[in-house]
Amino acid sequence: MLSRGPNELFLVQDAQLDNALPKDTAQVLAAAARKIGFDLLLFGEGSGDLYAQQAGLLVGEMLQLPTVNAVSQVELLDNRVRVERTLEEEVEILELPLPAVLCVTSDINAPKIPSMKAILGAGKKPVTQWKADDISWQRTAPHTELKQIHVPPQAERKHIILESDSPEAIAELAEHLKKALN
Repeated sequence: MLSRGPNELFLVQDAQLDNALPKDTAQVLAAAARKIGFDLLLFGEGSGDLYAQQAGLLVGEMLQLPTVNAVSQVELLDNRVRVERTLEEEVEILELPLPAVLCVTSDINAPKIPSMKAILGAGKKPVTQWKADDISWQRTAPHTELKQIHVPPQAERKHIILESDSPEAIAELAEHLKKALN
């Protein structure tokens, strides 16, 4: 990731984040963003695990900042940002004061393959790793609790292969279908 342009990486890794739901993820991101300081936070449409499309919007709410989703174009101005949103039947252009939170669509950018120089240079860029305590975050009680997972037993499939299109094979197929439907 650092080979694609960022100057440094901040990473929060903690066992408390295993199986985190969007609310927990958003709380961690908001706490880390407060600690780092920022003008603009960019989020993708959704995550690679749940694709819940919630984390960016939740972070914006937690930080009490102007937040817009479905952003397809961004233009930075002096102390504000102009965004374009492509909605179902219209294109919306908005200006937001900075700091702000944007959730962008996949057509915001066509990533380039990094050069070998960029890949090698990425190894020299600073990486800061934090635990939950480093950003003053503690998991809150969840709204729901997983008690158990029950998977119904699968019926064993019958593997009947008819290798002919003779009238007898077709009649046999019809009998098997009658039995299956009754």
